[in-house]
Amino acid sequence: MQAAKTLIHTCAGLLAACGSLQAMALETEIDANDCFAGTLEIMDHSRAYATATYHMRGTRQLERGPKSMQRMSGECMGFIVIKSGEIELGKGACQYTDPEGDKYIVDQSRRGPTLIWQVVSGTGKYQSMSGNGVYLDYDAYPVIGKRTEYQQCIRTTGEVSLSER
Repeated sequence: MQAAKTLIHTCAGLLAACGSLQAMALETEIDANDCFAGTLEIMDHSRAYATATYHMRGTRQLERGPKSMQRMSGECMGFIVIKSGEIELGKGACQYTDPEGDKYIVDQSRRGPTLIWQVVSGTGKYQSMSGNGVYLDYDAYPVIGKRTEYQQCIRTTGEVSLSER
């Protein structure tokens, strides 16, 4: 009888441990190529000063990171300030959605040449996600056709913490 109680307590302890393992956070690096196409509304205030808003959609090719983040679609909106032909600052947000419909949202900010991102929200498997990083190699392709249409590929790097279940 005592052996049976010991076995039950041991099994209950193992189940509790397994349950807590399921909720453990996986911290990992992310390295992805995101390619977008979209629209750009530009307001030229003077020869040396302009503002613009952007709205773009695209896809992600993951090089390194959680497998659930492979083949995500993305949609971003924001604004930029251009002084003397250079982007001085910007602010925006991107929503990335995986094939199952779960998504996470990042806040983007730019001061000079540095463009950073930070996870601010998520749904489903990304609900408790956190992370931040830097966008690299984000030069836009030459404009084809109208000045208000463009394409861009960026490299997304950083770290994320994601609860694996």
